[in-house]
Amino acid sequence: MNHLVTLWFGTFLLNEEKEVVSFRLFPEKANEIANRLHKISEGKILEEERAIAEGLSLEVNEVRLSPIGKYESSKIFKEFVISSEEFGFSNDLLRAALEELSLLKIRGLLEQKEVRILQAVAAVDDLIKTINLLVERLRKWYLYYSPEISKRIENKEEFVQLVSKLTRPDRIIENAGLHLEEGILLSMDKKDEDLLKSFSVALDRLIKFQRKLEKSIEERMPRIAPNLSELIGPLLAARMIAKAGSLKKLAMMPSSTIQLLGAEKALFSHLSEGKKPPKHGLIFQSPLINRAPLRERGSIARALAGKLATAAKADAFTHNYIGNVLKSDLEARIRRIRENKKQR
Repeated sequence: MNHLVTLWFGTFLLNEEKEVVSFRLFPEKANEIANRLHKISEGKILEEERAIAEGLSLEVNEVRLSPIGKYESSKIFKEFVISSEEFGFSNDLLRAALEELSLLKIRGLLEQKEVRILQAVAAVDDLIKTINLLVERLRKWYLYYSPEISKRIENKEEFVQLVSKLTRPDRIIENAGLHLEEGILLSMDKKDEDLLKSFSVALDRLIKFQRKLEKSIEERMPRIAPNLSELIGPLLAARMIAKAGSLKKLAMMPSSTIQLLGAEKALFSHLSEGKKPPKHGLIFQSPLINRAPLRERGSIARALAGKLATAAKADAFTHNYIGNVLKSDLEARIRRIRENKKQR
């Protein structure tokens, strides 16, 4: 029995001994690879997959491939490992293809601006998770050469930029004006320096691309949901729409649901296990709540959720701009909440 598996750079046919008996590589172009990855994400079968599977009886490891093979979760798929570089596909090409894929996702195939925004938010969130993981890996890697530098520079963007530009601990200390206490500075040979530099440069590009996507959302959201954007900012407004599924769905929600949107797990724990109920979900990301004293957060969250419910209805249905009025009313309500809390 043959086994079909598709990786980011091509499609491979394996025998029972996990040996490659046939393969179809993708073109060595970032946009071509991105197009194929995009089709895979949509559940489509690639031409390379159909060509290599023609006339064969085989097993596949993805449901989307079930029309051309028997779907099985075989050990062979889990144990199959192959290096892309053996076939001339570099990690730089992968990064470029992933950037192209992110752009494809935010362009979308639909003309609706809202759909494009939802895809952009999802891409940003994916990038944030990936960047945080890679920054943590870079810090752990750099700990070996200079534990103090890795710990002292807390801002992740600053840390990545310093490592990408200067790399060596002695250069960072000298050029960044750091005054470190006595610590370990292990030597870094040229090979280690090149690896760290390449890794940090690629990571710096990802961070800049994340900022580019966020800027795009910030520019578009005031045209899509001006009232929500006025109250909580374009990025958080986009995240709330994405979580709800659409602007119309968000507009149909009562304020109590909007207040807890994004806190479904905590709410389920409260209902099923009797744990403390959540006071807020995504709206906690608003400075109005996360910078407020603990005792005021619940009241402010309810007030903000009420205004967001009104703002969403205006953005989805009437298209009237009332954001400035809602914001003024909200600020007055928050002042009253704080005055009442002080009197208690």
